[in-house]
Amino acid sequence: NLKHLFFLFIPIILLISNNSLIFADKEKPLSDILTHRELGTIKTTGQQPTKDEVITQVKKLNNSLKESNLLRIDNDPKENKATVKYNNNDYTGEVEVTFTVENKEKPLSDILTHRELGTIKTTGQQPTKDEVITQVKKLNNSLKESNLLRIDNDPKENKATVKYNNNDYTGEVEVTFTVEKKENINDN
Repeated sequence: NLKHLFFLFIPIILLISNNSLIFADKEKPLSDILTHRELGTIKTTGQQPTKDEVITQVKKLNNSLKESNLLRIDNDPKENKATVKYNNNDYTGEVEVTFTVENKEKPLSDILTHRELGTIKTTGQQPTKDEVITQVKKLNNSLKESNLLRIDNDPKENKATVKYNNNDYTGEVEVTFTVEKKENINDN
């Protein structure tokens, strides 16, 4: 009787072990499909790229991952490295990727947000370029220390166009203001 039970259980045991082997085959190391680990240059506005920027570059360079929404990075990239993981059990492990960073130029409008400058007191019909730049710096905290702002044409019609003198910021921003005439003290 025990022999019959034994022979009855052998096929069941083999079936279970074969299925577990089949399921084990489904889990592959992530490193098998994420083969391009040097991502090249990632352009970003920060010191390091965002998690999404790194994942986009991983997908671009690893064809088998293009359609995947299952990649993740748990910690913010730092020191030009990031650790990529997969969100389900199809792939196991994690892969470290490396990259270089190139800063994207940011629009000047990102930091020059106060464009209505209020009243500028001046002795002329319109303020000077320096008077406008002083008011821009006063109202836009991130530009207080900047000596890189410029205005190419004289302000007119209560408007001026502000630009930045290096490649950190691109574009130009139109600012508006009202004029209050100062009393000229030297007219005795």
